[in-house]
Amino acid sequence: MKVVGKIAATGMTYANEFFGIKFTLPEGFFFYDEGQMAELNQSVGELQTDEDIIEALESGQAFFDMAAATTSGSTVNAVIAHASTPDVQAMDAAAYLEYAKASLGAQLSSAGAELRDAQVRTYKNDKTGDEFVSMEVRFEMQGAPMCEELVCLKAGDYFITISATAQDPAELNAILQNLALVK
Repeated sequence: MKVVGKIAATGMTYANEFFGIKFTLPEGFFFYDEGQMAELNQSVGELQTDEDIIEALESGQAFFDMAAATTSGSTVNAVIAHASTPDVQAMDAAAYLEYAKASLGAQLSSAGAELRDAQVRTYKNDKTGDEFVSMEVRFEMQGAPMCEELVCLKAGDYFITISATAQDPAELNAILQNLALVK
């Protein structure tokens, strides 16, 4: 089983066949390189194979499958997690986001941010018509308003959360218009 995705040879598109999604880089974004990805995944250690990654996921670690950013600070990433308990395995994507929402304020606070609002909803990609379960998040970072959208999908006992962050809601929406289901 291969739960991880890959970046196309052109370096412009990330795809994860297991979850049936693809994300094309918007103009001004760059994918993190191998060293930056290793730094994000340092808690899971040196991973050589898909089996290593699955073992780390099943032991409770999260895995950054993709990360991209702009020089102005907008980001998008894809994080895979295993549904490690029967309660979480029974959840769909909406329930998983509601579950995550309970600890969101503390997570943001530990990063120096303050949660303003978080709502689980349906996000629609206007370009493709694809609909995703997501959580719209508004927070402040050092006094600056920020917006984030966490799109969640489930396949088997695994969840992938695609998180996009920007200062402006219109910019955030433009980023997410590059996320699509692979049909």
